[in-house]
Amino acid sequence: TRGKMLRFNFGATIHRVVRIDIADGVFEPKSSELRLQWSPKIAQLLEELKKAPSVLRLSYLADVEREALVRKRLDVLKKEITRQWDRFDGGYRLAVETEVFWRRGAPLAGQ
Repeated sequence: TRGKMLRFNFGATIHRVVRIDIADGVFEPKSSELRLQWSPKIAQLLEELKKAPSVLRLSYLADVEREALVRKRLDVLKKEITRQWDRFDGGYRLAVETEVFWRRGAPLAGQ
């Protein structure tokens, strides 16, 4: 309003986005189980996420896998990271986003 003094306080934060790109090679063949060498990397990821409030984005580059397997793999990985984050007590609620990019533009027909 004209001629009136107002006090207005507001704050905004932008969380950093930590993006992890994964593909078929991270998992056992035709399975949603992580390969043995990738399991310790989750602890390393949690240490990085604890440094500052973040949004974790899991990005899967799919090729000839079945779409259902790709979704299951992302779900399993998301649940495992969330489970360990809760146990790790990172200090904030971790938001995990998932996305799939198909190398050929879409899943193969008939899958």
